[in-house]
Amino acid sequence: MEKAAKSSPSEAAMPQMDGIFTVIMVIYFVMIFLFLIALPTVILWLQWGDDVRRTYESRDRKVRWTDRQPAPLIGMTIAAALFAACSVPSFFLMQSPLMKAFLPGGPLKYAWPLIPFVWAYVAWGSYRRQIAAWIVAVLALVAGVWFGFSAMSGTDWEMFFKQMGIPERDLGDLVTLSKEIYTPSRMGVLMIGAMLPTFGFLIWVLRYFRCARS
Repeated sequence: MEKAAKSSPSEAAMPQMDGIFTVIMVIYFVMIFLFLIALPTVILWLQWGDDVRRTYESRDRKVRWTDRQPAPLIGMTIAAALFAACSVPSFFLMQSPLMKAFLPGGPLKYAWPLIPFVWAYVAWGSYRRQIAAWIVAVLALVAGVWFGFSAMSGTDWEMFFKQMGIPERDLGDLVTLSKEIYTPSRMGVLMIGAMLPTFGFLIWVLRYFRCARS
């Protein structure tokens, strides 16, 4: 009886995993819509409006670096530069024993320090309309999706929480919750949902690139 009483809360909590994931998905896709679709759309609309353009030109007649390329390329340049900057602290975080659980095995783990340089090149090459920079950006995003999917779905959650110092008595629910949320199918939904707007933008901005001439 005592064992049944102890196990019943866990068993009762299990059906709620789908509800928890649904809430996470709703918040996740609302954030994606706001920051990857709505906000860029508003920024581009403001940038391309005739009234805004005439106001800028009347108040500042000097040609700035942002005037030398189309607005979508400037957006890609700034985004890639931000990716490069944000990758620098993550490189140091991945050196900790806690985060090493997410790194791929074999020689691929040594490619992690290259990420800031990859995105720095994408920023530099995008501003110069180099098609190679566009290709590198696509490959980097595909690699990021693969890494996120494999890292989260292949993580030993019990070992991960132990390294965080979680007491043994609390491990069961945390491990179960993590395994239920980060299943391969759900990770696929999360990754695809996050990347579709980005890949859509890359396809749209492709027309502004040209092959580099020697």
